[in-house]
Amino acid sequence: MNTIKRFMPISIYDITQVEAYLMHMARKGYFVKKINLFATFEKGVPEEAIYRLEPFGENQKKPPEDMLLYFEEQGWEYICTAGLFHVYKATRADVTEIHTDPVTQGETFAYLNKKLKFLFWLITGLYIFSGGMLLFVSFFHDQPIYFNVRYSGLTLKVTLITLYIITIYNSLRDYRKIKKLKNQLESGVRMCHNEKYKPRYGQYVAFALPLLLLIPMFWAQHYDRKSYWEKSLLEYEGQLPTIPLSSVETNPEFTIVYGDEEERSYDNVIMHRWTELAPAVYIVEERGEIAGQRWKDNSGTYSPSMDTEFYELRFELLAKPLYDELIEDKNELYRYEKLQYEELLDTSFDQATLISREASQVFFGRSGKKVIFIKYYGYEDLGALVEQIFAAVNDFDGK
Repeated sequence: MNTIKRFMPISIYDITQVEAYLMHMARKGYFVKKINLFATFEKGVPEEAIYRLEPFGENQKKPPEDMLLYFEEQGWEYICTAGLFHVYKATRADVTEIHTDPVTQGETFAYLNKKLKFLFWLITGLYIFSGGMLLFVSFFHDQPIYFNVRYSGLTLKVTLITLYIITIYNSLRDYRKIKKLKNQLESGVRMCHNEKYKPRYGQYVAFALPLLLLIPMFWAQHYDRKSYWEKSLLEYEGQLPTIPLSSVETNPEFTIVYGDEEERSYDNVIMHRWTELAPAVYIVEERGEIAGQRWKDNSGTYSPSMDTEFYELRFELLAKPLYDELIEDKNELYRYEKLQYEELLDTSFDQATLISREASQVFFGRSGKKVIFIKYYGYEDLGALVEQIFAAVNDFDGK
């Protein structure tokens, strides 16, 4: 026997339309043998057939033998079990309906109604908790813009939350549909078995939409991994989004010590990554020393350092909140210490701030879509180099 598979164009809980669809296929010579996400049909001689979906009771995965015998005597053949329904077929024109009393029929929907209600609340509870955690981490973070700009995953979170909403909606729709039918039957109103199949596209959309949403999610995850790289500054030959530490230190004896090839210092590195909100994120870490010079507290050889975070944003409107959150985040550890804030007004940056603490200076600047943070630890004046920093930021093309 030849068989074909077809995507089920109707929700199994749209009972009368599923029955009409199976009758429609029988008129074309295709008789259902199995139903899940796809329906399996067996090719045969076209005929008029009647199909009925009968909800099964608790602990009744398959119809009891006595029920099958009784239904066969009445002209109904058991075909398969689909979800929470048994599917029956009749070919006799004078076949008696499985249910003649709507109130009694309504009682058969009690377990199905209870099951769908439980599933709805279970899905809703789990997804609200999971979605709430995702929202909390992403949008109720102390610095949500900074968090989502620096770390990829926004597409994943938005996609998952959207899928959660779609799943909850579908579960509620199915539960309300069966509950309405159950109440209708229990009130004495018969189920109307419509024999005319009406093609619908909602089920196709419900199936395709999650798949379409997964495409940008997987693409973003793949592109993030593909775009990430880390290199030693010794081997990096590209442009820097900031001034190098060697431009800050004026002592000609200043050197960056990389060590030999096998023990290369990874304190002097540049890292790049891509995120949905910032196509170019660069982290630069530099360490050096001046032989023969010591820290003022005589704690060791003078070894200045400079860490830089550079962000080229997708949307300029994010620059100001990112700038503010960077200041908040980077100074969190020193909130109880005395810091010297200086708003730099006479610069080429749209906004710039210099914060000093002992031998540490922290610079924040933004210009258009570009935001930069520099933490310098040493004795030179970082404030005197603001225009050089702007030139480096302005000229950097993110490549």
